[in-house]
Amino acid sequence: MFSLDLATIVNSAIAAAESSVSVILVLFYGYICSKTEFLSETGERSISKLCVNLFLPAMLLTDMGSHISLKTLKEFWPLVALPIIVLFITYILGRLSVRFLNQPNYVVPGMVFNNVVAMPLLLMEAISNSDVLLPLLRENESIEQALVRARAYVLLHGIVHNLARFALGPLMLKGGAPSSKADVESTAATQPILHNEQTEHSRLLGSNGSGSMDYDTVANFRKRARLLSTGSIDADEAEAILGGLRIETDSTGHSKLKRRNTFSGFFNRHSSESAEPLLSPDDPLAIPPEPTITRSNSLFFRILETVEQFLNPAVIAALLAIVIGVIPFLHYFFYDNVAIESSFTQSIRSIGGLYPALQLFALGSKLTAPLRQPVRKSTIILIAIVRFAISGIISVSIVAFMSSHASPSVWPMDPMLNFVLMITPVGPPAITLAAVAEIAGVSPEEVTAVSRMLLYTYTIAPLVAPTVAVALSIAYQIKP
Repeated sequence: MFSLDLATIVNSAIAAAESSVSVILVLFYGYICSKTEFLSETGERSISKLCVNLFLPAMLLTDMGSHISLKTLKEFWPLVALPIIVLFITYILGRLSVRFLNQPNYVVPGMVFNNVVAMPLLLMEAISNSDVLLPLLRENESIEQALVRARAYVLLHGIVHNLARFALGPLMLKGGAPSSKADVESTAATQPILHNEQTEHSRLLGSNGSGSMDYDTVANFRKRARLLSTGSIDADEAEAILGGLRIETDSTGHSKLKRRNTFSGFFNRHSSESAEPLLSPDDPLAIPPEPTITRSNSLFFRILETVEQFLNPAVIAALLAIVIGVIPFLHYFFYDNVAIESSFTQSIRSIGGLYPALQLFALGSKLTAPLRQPVRKSTIILIAIVRFAISGIISVSIVAFMSSHASPSVWPMDPMLNFVLMITPVGPPAITLAAVAEIAGVSPEEVTAVSRMLLYTYTIAPLVAPTVAVALSIAYQIKP
């Protein structure tokens, strides 16, 4: 018979509340600095860029790699398998919410990815003071040793989350074409921003809205073509002015507009263009045509383009951490070699340690940005139901069933491990969703919406307490 201990529920709620208050206060500090103009918009963008491209990859490289090895992955395979199951089910629920309940796209990663490291560790730290973890300890093991072991379990559990969050999270946020009324309105609201951020060559080749090119556009082309023909500017400078487009002269003396074959993202996209006449010495009023791009349809480049969608600095760092972790020589060199670990690895760890607070600070500064539409109550309620109730029901049910029906050779009968498996999928959305939004390149308004969603869900973080109490009751019944 499972029993709920009131003291455990209270301690869990207090620990979750303390964690939430810490998060909310850092958000508040960023908000105040932005509101008082102590932090400029340019500074906020710089901090966000550093967090996404430097501090976050450094944190993933050191935190993930040091806890990965082939032995641990084989021995504690449920720490990899269970997150995949929970992620898949919550993803389906998120997509159904967008499709049938008219929710914005950010509800999907909000339901799928929770604070899978910091919150569980804080919860266990808090409840350890009331001796409720004593039945989960191994023989002759102290509370401190048990907490170290639990921390390793939590970090291993976070491997799948980290990979999925930064590889799939941006795609979830983009959501393809707008799939709900809220998305359509958000897209319409960001059109002026996108219009103002057109690249130079898009503006040079742009139209006046009716399908024909305006007078200034044609004049700019004529002027720059004359400068090139007279030697006032060289070809490289002209190409820079035209944003990657270059003017070439053929054997007949006619100028043609061509585009340099470029790398997009991490891989080359093989592209070519039909070069059409731009300006002719005999026809000074010739209007430059828009280039026609023909991309290679080869299987190789299609595969590269598909892979490119999932790659970003965070994913590359996570993959590198796994490679280093599972190769014994590299694992020893980076994480166990005293000379390297205390110098190089520690320097990377120090940089990664800057990420959590700075990301929260930058996220708080975005709260000053106005929203055309406030974050809907239904969105917060749906995310809360999935994150604090359904995720816990899934994880607790699976662990309870496997621990009571599977043999010890299949399912590890470690009470602490099973307790970690039950509580880690539960809790508010991950703070790193802010970084996911930056990586996805969504509109500033949607980034602001994500930040407010995080703020609201962290205010109800104490709702994890009942799940912790139930998980402890089940873990007590597991005999090693």
